[in-house]
Amino acid sequence: WGSEKNYNLDLCRRIRPHLTAGGLRVAISRSRDEFITLETRPALAGRLGDGTIFVSIHCNDAGRRSSAATGFEIYTLTPRGAPNSNDSFLTRRSFSAENGHRLDHASEALAGAIYHAMLGRVPMFDRGMKRARFAVLRRATVPAVLVECGFLSHPRDAQQLQSMSWRDRLAESIALGILEYSQLTRTKKPPALLSQYRAAENGAPAGAEFDYQPLAGLGDFVEVGFGEMRGWRGLLPVALGQDMPPFRLEFEPRGWVQLEAWAARGEDARSMANDEQSSLMDQSAWPAPAAPFPGLAGWRGLLPAPGLDQGFVLFAGTTGPLADEAGEESSEAEPAAAYPEILGGAL
Repeated sequence: WGSEKNYNLDLCRRIRPHLTAGGLRVAISRSRDEFITLETRPALAGRLGDGTIFVSIHCNDAGRRSSAATGFEIYTLTPRGAPNSNDSFLTRRSFSAENGHRLDHASEALAGAIYHAMLGRVPMFDRGMKRARFAVLRRATVPAVLVECGFLSHPRDAQQLQSMSWRDRLAESIALGILEYSQLTRTKKPPALLSQYRAAENGAPAGAEFDYQPLAGLGDFVEVGFGEMRGWRGLLPVALGQDMPPFRLEFEPRGWVQLEAWAARGEDARSMANDEQSSLMDQSAWPAPAAPFPGLAGWRGLLPAPGLDQGFVLFAGTTGPLADEAGEESSEAEPAAAYPEILGGAL
């Protein structure tokens, strides 16, 4: 629907008047269609003096068209010695000391303030607060966050970002989070939480003006009982899948009773992930691999019952598959004198 660079600049221009109205001085890294190097962006913020924060605005991309990846996420610099949120391993870079590490707590507070504002006011899938070693975060000398405002590779996200009213709401929500962080630093007032933003919507679901399917009447279920229903996903008209249209939950106050009961049992957005995966995949379509040794579960099945409670070593027989090329027993059998029993030739 459009280019990320244009959306980013437009969002920043929409954020700025909200911040200036709140008494903040605002500088943006570019005012026209030009590329500012990654190193220059945080350096600009570092030259503005004490009390400066750095917020980097982006739109996401899954790398292919019509991807199922959707939603917003907020990044801060990964602590030294820890893996990034999307990694499962450590690298040499994981242990490098960066400028932003000494500002980690402040950056996390800033990210949390923006996160609650977006979560409470923008009806978009929540991908959470994450950690990464992006250049603009590593090189920042002031509290710094990076906001991904949706996926241009997701059909619905892309169409929403094309809407000026959607970008207005995104910009206002990010600005509210920044202003809440400003109040924290000035007056020690804690930033507003998700529930407070929802209450400020006068009882209407966040983003009710957008085309989201309502799922109302939870309170009515409480009167008749929920039967075998194990969580809020049971209220959905269809199984929750990647192609499901966006939705919101609406419920009467008495519906909180059941929601609280589910919460007490640990019901959350991930509690039924395994059941969903099983329903989305037909397990019978995948044939079980043929067992190479029928009836044999592992190498322990080769051992005789007596002597298993004592120490032993395994060494290959002269005709087994582990015998060396010369047809002689492996030299690994030599240390066996230290063990009370030798089980040889079994292979």
